[in-house]
Amino acid sequence: MDENIMSIKSTDQTVITAISMVSSLGSVVPACAAARAGLNRFRAIDKVVPDPGEIEPALVMASPVESVSGTEDYGRLIHLSLPALKELMIEIQLNDLDLSRTELIVIFPPPEYRPSLDDIESTEIVFLQGVEQFFRQRLYKWIGNYLQGLTITIVEGGHAGCIGVFHDVLKKLEQGKNERYIILGVDSYLDSANLDWLAGSGRLKLPNMPAGLIPGEGAAVVVLEATSSAKRRNVPFLSYLGPVSYQEASFSGVNDKNEEVEEENIAEHFPKLSGDVLSNVIKDAIKYNPNKDQKLGTIITDLNGEPNRAKYFANSLINVGDSYPRIRDLSIWCPAENFGDVGAATGVFHICLAVRAFQRGYAKGDEIIICNTSDDGSTGAMLLHETV
Repeated sequence: MDENIMSIKSTDQTVITAISMVSSLGSVVPACAAARAGLNRFRAIDKVVPDPGEIEPALVMASPVESVSGTEDYGRLIHLSLPALKELMIEIQLNDLDLSRTELIVIFPPPEYRPSLDDIESTEIVFLQGVEQFFRQRLYKWIGNYLQGLTITIVEGGHAGCIGVFHDVLKKLEQGKNERYIILGVDSYLDSANLDWLAGSGRLKLPNMPAGLIPGEGAAVVVLEATSSAKRRNVPFLSYLGPVSYQEASFSGVNDKNEEVEEENIAEHFPKLSGDVLSNVIKDAIKYNPNKDQKLGTIITDLNGEPNRAKYFANSLINVGDSYPRIRDLSIWCPAENFGDVGAATGVFHICLAVRAFQRGYAKGDEIIICNTSDDGSTGAMLLHETV
């Protein structure tokens, strides 16, 4: 097994107790039901990009959140985050919690992979204050000052960012640093700068490029806490968290053509899908699962219409199947078919969908495995267990 992979074994000492979502398909309950039915709300938005081989530009097909209006760059991320957190507050009565033992971790997309966030002129206030202070001020303004005791941490991540955060949170819970963690993933590809960047790199689905991603946006929140804390609060257990396996990206110095690449230009050479990293993290998660692959029913993954991702995932599944043959027969769920690519929110969206599948009884097994790869090559896999 790759020595760079970090894994934490399965335990019934950590449990998911609440979820919420803001998406193109609505809040968490209707959105998950619509996704199960195979629905989406893809539509042409009022933005155009060059269409390869055509003189006229093409309208972008996207998956916007219609309930959230206005703003771009970090402002858009804030406006997507707030309703997801407000919904969560109602669900868990956040104002009644001991906030001194609670931490909010917010996963934003890395600016190097979102040109709209890397534009200093449009985000000058953020660079002056710092992203965490910028987010905190708006959170207090729109939700309330009773959150003053809440620790807020901003991290950056892509599709696998949530899995990396869960890996770190499990270690913190084992050390008793906090009783619970509120994990928010939020992203939007719909700024003009982001869409131009996707089109220019050949990743955007267009009339003359049918194999590509549908840009999406959204925010989702998961509460992960120690089982002892959840029992004291007498709240429902939505899902147990199983093994988590994660490998951070490491800059190799070369692109897929084995050409040397300067590290500051790494964003031009992605997704970094190479080697056996995905198959190794999946095998590692299954290895530490007491049931191995015997109770797995579904794989939720981040396939988004990009051919290289599909090929990489298929090859990884074949590799994993050599050790765990049942993996090849599992149902595969790709939520980007319903929400578009939601970037840094991907992993949290996947957890919400898995939890609702357990709650509503349509999960195809007692366990679900989630596996994702970020644009920079960071890769993770995690298992969720039904609580019944």
